[in-house]
Amino acid sequence: MNTQTNLFKQTLTVLLAFLMVFTMMPSMAFADSIPEYGEAKTLVFTTDLDDSSVRFCPNEGAASTRQEIIEARVTKYYNAGGKLQDLPENITVNYQWYRNDKKWPSLAQVGGEAWKTVIGFSEYSRPVQYHVIATAEINGETYTAHSKTLTAKTSSQSPIQAELTVSKEGVLASAKDEAAAAHLSVTVVDLNGDERFTLDEALKAAHKAYLTTEDYITETSDEGFVIRKFWGSEPQSLVFFKNGKRVKSRADETSLRAGDEIYASIDASAGYSKFDSAGVKAAPGEEFTLTLADGDGIPLEGVQIGTWKEGAFTPLAEKVTDENGEVTLVFTKLEDYMITARGNAENALLPPACHVICAMPNGDCGQNRGSNAKYFLNLDTQSLTISGSGETTSEISPWHKYADRIKEIRIEEGITGLYTDFSDCTNVEKVSFPSTLTQITNKGFYNCQKLKDVIFHEGCEATINSAAFAKCTALTEIVLPKGTKTFGRAAFGGCTALKKATVGEVSLGAFAGCTNLTEVIYQEGVKSFGNQTFRATDYAYDAYSDCTSLETVTIPASLTEWGEAPFSEETLAKVTFTGEGKANFIFEENSAGTGYSAIYNRDKTALYYVNPSATELTIPASVSELNASMFSGFTKLRKVTFAEGSRLTEIPAKCFYECSALTEISLPQTVTNIGSEVFAGCSALKKIGLSSSLKTIGYSAFSGCKVLENPVLPEGLQEISANVFEGCEAITELTLPQSLTGLGMRAFKGTAIEEIILPPKVITLSLNQFADCHSIKHIEVQGEVTEIPIGAFFPCSSLESVILPKSVKKIQHQTGIQNVYFSENAVVYYGGTNADWRSDAMDPWGRKCLSTVICNYVKPTTEEGKLEVAEPLPQDIVVDDAAELTEKELTLNLKYPEGTTAESGDRITADWHYTAGTLNGLKGLSLVPESDYRLDGMKATVNLAEQAKAKPGTWSYLCVIFKTTAKGETTMLVSEPIRVRVRDTSFNLAGDGTEAAPYEIETFEHLELIAERTAGGENFKNTYFVLKNDDIVIQAGWQQIGNSQTPFEGTFDGDGHTITYAKGAKCLFRRVGSGTIKNLKVQGAYIASAGIASSMGPEKSGGKNASLINCTLLSGSNTLSCGLIGNSGGVSAIGCKVESGVKIGVDENGQPAAKGILGSIVGSGAFNLVSCRSGADLYSSGSYVGGLAGYKAFSMRDCSIKNSQFTGNIYADGEYIGGILGGGYDDQTAPNTRCAVIENCYVNANITGARAVGGLFGGEGGCDQCYDNGIGYIRNNVFYGSLTLNGKTVPAGSPLQCVPADNINGSKGAVAGFMRSLNQCNIIENNYYFITNSESVKGIGAVEHIDTSKIRPMGFKEGANDDTYYYDTSKDSLKDICDWVDREDGLTREYSGVSKSGMNRDDDPLGEDKDKLAKACTQEEMKNGSIVEMLNANASSMHNWVQDENCPVLSDEAVPYRMEAGGTYKNEYFVGDTLDPKTDLKDIVFTVTYSDGTTKDLTINDVEISGFDSSKQAIVHLTASYQNMTCDFTVKINKKSGTAVNPKSTIDVKFTLKGDERHGEDGTSHTLQKGGLTTWIQGKTYTVDLNATVWDFLKEVEKQTASPKVRFNAEDSQYGKYIYSVTYNEDFELAEFDNGNFSGWMYTLNGKHPLLAVDEQFLEDGDAIVFHYTDDYTVEEGSEAWDDAGGMAGGVIEAVSDVTTDAKTKTTTAPTEVKVSEKTNADGTKTKVADVKVSADNQKEILKQAKASKSNEIILVVSSKSVGDAEKADVTLEKSFIDSIVKDTDAKLTIRTPFGDKTYTQEELKAMSEAATGSTITVTIEKAAEPADDAAANIAKAKSIVKDMKLVARSSKTAKKNIKAVLKSDAKVKASIKELKDLGFTVKYRFYRSTKKAASYKSTVTKKTASYTNTRGKKGTKYFYKVQVRVYDESGKLVTKTALKQCKYAARTWSKAK
Repeated sequence: MNTQTNLFKQTLTVLLAFLMVFTMMPSMAFADSIPEYGEAKTLVFTTDLDDSSVRFCPNEGAASTRQEIIEARVTKYYNAGGKLQDLPENITVNYQWYRNDKKWPSLAQVGGEAWKTVIGFSEYSRPVQYHVIATAEINGETYTAHSKTLTAKTSSQSPIQAELTVSKEGVLASAKDEAAAAHLSVTVVDLNGDERFTLDEALKAAHKAYLTTEDYITETSDEGFVIRKFWGSEPQSLVFFKNGKRVKSRADETSLRAGDEIYASIDASAGYSKFDSAGVKAAPGEEFTLTLADGDGIPLEGVQIGTWKEGAFTPLAEKVTDENGEVTLVFTKLEDYMITARGNAENALLPPACHVICAMPNGDCGQNRGSNAKYFLNLDTQSLTISGSGETTSEISPWHKYADRIKEIRIEEGITGLYTDFSDCTNVEKVSFPSTLTQITNKGFYNCQKLKDVIFHEGCEATINSAAFAKCTALTEIVLPKGTKTFGRAAFGGCTALKKATVGEVSLGAFAGCTNLTEVIYQEGVKSFGNQTFRATDYAYDAYSDCTSLETVTIPASLTEWGEAPFSEETLAKVTFTGEGKANFIFEENSAGTGYSAIYNRDKTALYYVNPSATELTIPASVSELNASMFSGFTKLRKVTFAEGSRLTEIPAKCFYECSALTEISLPQTVTNIGSEVFAGCSALKKIGLSSSLKTIGYSAFSGCKVLENPVLPEGLQEISANVFEGCEAITELTLPQSLTGLGMRAFKGTAIEEIILPPKVITLSLNQFADCHSIKHIEVQGEVTEIPIGAFFPCSSLESVILPKSVKKIQHQTGIQNVYFSENAVVYYGGTNADWRSDAMDPWGRKCLSTVICNYVKPTTEEGKLEVAEPLPQDIVVDDAAELTEKELTLNLKYPEGTTAESGDRITADWHYTAGTLNGLKGLSLVPESDYRLDGMKATVNLAEQAKAKPGTWSYLCVIFKTTAKGETTMLVSEPIRVRVRDTSFNLAGDGTEAAPYEIETFEHLELIAERTAGGENFKNTYFVLKNDDIVIQAGWQQIGNSQTPFEGTFDGDGHTITYAKGAKCLFRRVGSGTIKNLKVQGAYIASAGIASSMGPEKSGGKNASLINCTLLSGSNTLSCGLIGNSGGVSAIGCKVESGVKIGVDENGQPAAKGILGSIVGSGAFNLVSCRSGADLYSSGSYVGGLAGYKAFSMRDCSIKNSQFTGNIYADGEYIGGILGGGYDDQTAPNTRCAVIENCYVNANITGARAVGGLFGGEGGCDQCYDNGIGYIRNNVFYGSLTLNGKTVPAGSPLQCVPADNINGSKGAVAGFMRSLNQCNIIENNYYFITNSESVKGIGAVEHIDTSKIRPMGFKEGANDDTYYYDTSKDSLKDICDWVDREDGLTREYSGVSKSGMNRDDDPLGEDKDKLAKACTQEEMKNGSIVEMLNANASSMHNWVQDENCPVLSDEAVPYRMEAGGTYKNEYFVGDTLDPKTDLKDIVFTVTYSDGTTKDLTINDVEISGFDSSKQAIVHLTASYQNMTCDFTVKINKKSGTAVNPKSTIDVKFTLKGDERHGEDGTSHTLQKGGLTTWIQGKTYTVDLNATVWDFLKEVEKQTASPKVRFNAEDSQYGKYIYSVTYNEDFELAEFDNGNFSGWMYTLNGKHPLLAVDEQFLEDGDAIVFHYTDDYTVEEGSEAWDDAGGMAGGVIEAVSDVTTDAKTKTTTAPTEVKVSEKTNADGTKTKVADVKVSADNQKEILKQAKASKSNEIILVVSSKSVGDAEKADVTLEKSFIDSIVKDTDAKLTIRTPFGDKTYTQEELKAMSEAATGSTITVTIEKAAEPADDAAANIAKAKSIVKDMKLVARSSKTAKKNIKAVLKSDAKVKASIKELKDLGFTVKYRFYRSTKKAASYKSTVTKKTASYTNTRGKKGTKYFYKVQVRVYDESGKLVTKTALKQCKYAARTWSKAK
């Protein structure tokens, strides 16, 4: 066989393997028609080729050809006599095939028949002919025959699939296999080459495939095309239907398409019918429904349904279609059924067909995994078997509908992966897995609560993924083969019956929540416990979290590695370790024997565990290895010592993470590497001693160490990774060692470092190298750095200078971003040349870098020898035509300073710089190209020819000259600036563009001229324009002012005039940069844009905002886009208005057209809106629509709206729709975005949207955690109107998808529709609302997650807000918060932005505290004026709320609401001096701010000054009054030395300092009163200035005390200087709150706690100060009058002071002096007695006030704190004092003590005096007898109730301008008071009043009601209020009381005349 034939054979073999046969009838059988006689000795083809033309279709497969078998067979011959005979069987016929007359092989060559061959024509486009010659030897002679010739050619038609059903005489016909001829699939081929498919061709193919070709015979004659034989019979009638419609054309003319359904009816004429399904698969006993309809789809009713079998119809009893054509069937026998139907005489129909397979469910279950997995479900045994190979489907299981009937699941060998969800198999009890299994999918058997047996065959190494067996609550034991890995989170989570687990490797909460798990056995082969495996409860990542019953852990011999903190203290205390592997570890028990103090490896070289309660720790020298996170979260650990000889070389990652008490640590000198986050969060760490061997510091190693002070980095350190010192606020300087080679990005973020010098070996900078280093002012790069990466110096907002070496040749950049690398105010000193800097690689912004660049820089080393300017140049050069500058040059003549001359080797360089406008130091300069200047010797010349091409304007030039000597000494000279100005003579507008004479705009052409100039590149910076009339009409299609390349930067003053837009015209400005638009009105029937500017504001963050002031869109206008501004990079809009009658977001016909962001004032961007108003109607089919602004588009730029209102309507289809603002920044790539601010705003509107619809604010969708750099204030606002949800779909990916779909009302709220999160920086308060359509609406519609300490534990709160997730960042792990699992639904949610601890609120903002955020008011409350009072009283108020008919509204008039003092003034006086305001205060300036944003400066002549008192040494608070405002400022009154009273200029003061240890809230309480403090300085005397305050004194103590070294750390507060901590011996700092919420620093002066702050309390000679710490200020002397917020501030004690008189009750009250001593009784026993006296000064004051006010009672108060544990009080009174009471007053005397009260009438006092034998009278008041047990219990109960009471108080002005103080009793307080009354106690309320918050409260009143109205006061005087709940027994004795509570809005200025 030749090569060609061999190749063909190989090809043919492959083709035949995939052969697809198509019915084309290429051969013809005609044996019956062969003549009986013919040519003698010839063979006869009984099957011959068809000589008609045949078309073949191209193959769509890989071979791109279609093959076809043809045949021509000889079975007869003509003998020698010419008679036809059958060919004998022993005769072999040889066939030779020919293709185009060339030999062609037959199929015999590939094992087939020789009379057949295959044809194929992919390589030919022309016809190809085939024929065959047959030869045979018969009786020794050769017989021959020639076949017909078949012509084939390629075809463009691919075969199609059609479907055929045949019925005969009304019954389904049979096919050749006795099957029903129903829904037969037919492959139709274009046989005749007419490029179409016909019914005839389909019928031929059907007979070929399902019957025989002889059963279909057609004939074409003069009569036409006739079917003679069909489906084996000669039909009397034959009817065809195609797709339910009767075919009326001939079969050879009826065209078909792919998918056509053909119905052939033989000898029957009836209506067409069809079931809705051609095939159904049903399990035994499973019902299914079929629907029968005619060809038009109309249901057929009343039709008998039956089965077809072997050509017969059998009706099914009572199975007739109903009115819907439906019939329900069920079979129980396992076999196939053909369902059909039979009509009746009235309704004959052709029988339909539906093939029903009744079988046990089985089939393919690996269809989408490319596997051979099969399933079989036996419903009898209720078992499911999966067999085959590969992986199972990840789609819905095919046995889904039988899932609840499955009790056992068998996975057979060969199956490798289970990706099917079996969680719906709720009754499964047993499941077995093969050894071949490698994967069990997430939640595979989740919640299978009856599953008891889980069997893994030996050898199985499957990975069990997340929640695979979670909540299988019947599972009691699990044994996992050695190789099995439970790597999925919560793989067996929540299996609460599980008691024993045999495991291999586990991780990620594998057994979390298995609360009954008692025993865990680790199999041999496991090497480590893993990380945080058994650590604790409440950790979602721990393998055994919440396994609270765990008792035994078996350790195999193979387990030698402990892992990273696998066990918590709690777990170790109760777990017993067993197994051979226990010997691999050393367990050291604690002293109590209740747990372990430490765990080591066998040779004690590795330390694995230390008790987390440890406060001090010594690490043995033998330890050479620590685990990662070793001491993470040890909050009590204060001191760590590494034993001498330590061999540690590495401190691994997170080793001391969040050790918040650690203050100092020194690392072993052997340590070379500090891992990532090692000391992160060590907030108390002040000092770190680094190893001299240190080489690397890992990522974030010291991040969050806020008090860490300037660490010393050792020489030898090579690598500092990213974020190492992030947030180290106390680091002010850092020297980088010369050895350093690598520095990570943001290494110094958040530090206070001002200068960084990168040493020479650092030759590569990182991306964002100094990003967010806002304190850095100077950066010097010394190394041979060649490239500056993206964002290396951005945004360093304080950066002033950067020194770059000449090696820098490239600055990476981002397209379109200018000045990304250097602050605009920075100066870049570059060592390279001017040409180097101006290269494309260095100046990617096209010479638009805004930083000044000084080239040829050499760091100056001296000022000596600096060159000088010989002749100064003129300061100003002015020309009228820029062409005059063509030949103009500026030459700077230089000279050496006098006495010096040029030296050999001197090198001089000079570069010229220029800027538009006037110079601002070296800021904003651009380099003059080198080609435009030269240096000739000592002459530096610049050519001004470049400015000859420029437009009119002003430029400033200067020259920078460097001189470097041969010795390397360098000096730098900067010349004085020279200004060059070109006047603009072509701008034909009146005026000169200055502020004094602005350009005047009078015509539309003038506006076009400005637009042309901006289009040409002129931005008009510092240029002024003014509109002169109302005549300008802007035409459609005009060129707007400004563009993205050249925004308008000038000032446009409308001067109150109006610009009108023609219909379809666009707004005045296309783009405004940092320009100002003011006093402009616009109008237009249809404005095809925003009303004034499409865009305003700077492109980049930090640029100057644009301003829009007092601009208005007039009524009747319509805009396509926003009302005034489209979008903004930063704009301040003040006093702007959109009038009612305006439509926003509509087309030229006034119909809604906007599809996105919309707002009346601004659409999106960054903006500050003040006093803006809109009455417009807004229309949008999109999201982010706000009455004033649509969307905050920048994460960290401003977004605030204040004192503004919206009174229109909003009609929107999207989400985030709000009456003031649509939505905050919602891109969760910035999860700590600054939040929006809405204050003092009013909305009266109807608002419609899909979701997140808010009366004020649509909501914040992107903020996971608000930081204090972007506090979200929403306060002091009113909403009055309605909110409507239209039910539109929420867009995919919306954060609102967390709100359940069935809780649609949850996403609308009167204040905000949706908030992603709430924490302490979301300050939402004092908002009020009324819903006009009577619908119940929440204040905040929905919140996804809330950080609060009030709702515990972490998770969802049951009830109305069960879709909100609660946690507490002061207690919960950030890791758990950021990635948690909802164990109910397994859904993982990620709050990646929750990255700061301690950001929690302390309220329930959606529950009991919701009214504090937003209060739903009644109509009466809205009308009665009470809310106006509360609004005007709020701290954020502008005091311009007034009462309207229905609700509070903002006043239309500008109201002054704030006054501040500034400037200089005389602030020190001597005792007795007088104040001359006109002279002493002449330079002080009082700035008044109005509600419309305007300000006004006042002088001393405009205000009244009060409060000056120089009668004694003091800090005096002066008050300036103007209208209804006051402003306080202070002066100091000094004593004058050298006088008889004060001969010395100094005084001596004795000082004691008492501190404490930092022990937290551990139950101990150290106070001055109780003792337990540690004396740091004992009774030392210091000499200080005569006029020293306590603060001055403390600073002197710091200076004069060498040992111990102390430092008093203070900050200013509104009450004065505030001592928040004391540093002792430089290494220990004790701060307020370190030992609890009531802990902090205080001081006594001469035994009493003073009433003044440390900088206001003066000292006297001989005074004694005790400055002390206290763990509980409430038990210290005088604490009963402190408030719980300000009591610790700066040592201020707000005590009941001196003498007060209540004119209303006519009582005069005074304190007493108490000293407790121990006295011996007559019987030798001792009693503690309180000796009580009244000072002489107080006696005088009592008599004075009682007489003046005609008091009827004098009350002397002995406080409970002052008597301590004394048992009685001896009250000693002067006899003269008693006599004066009797003589000068009519008052009775009451002595009020903790032991009881005694009252003496005038008669009793007189008798007491007469009986006295000396000058004093002593009254003894003893402790009453112990009450009965029940009384004692009641008192104890009362004290407990009062201790837990949390008061909320406020004060406000009443309608009569009196001042009302109210205790706001919430539900808990009301319940507490009721409980007290039920116990038989009387509850009263005491109110205190003072004119100074930090001083004593002069006026008190006790009432039975919880409110007090002060009707008297001094006009213009501020009053402060406090309230206290007091509890009395039946006798009137005070039992207990609360601490004083400062009233919210406490400062109230009296408005009524005295």
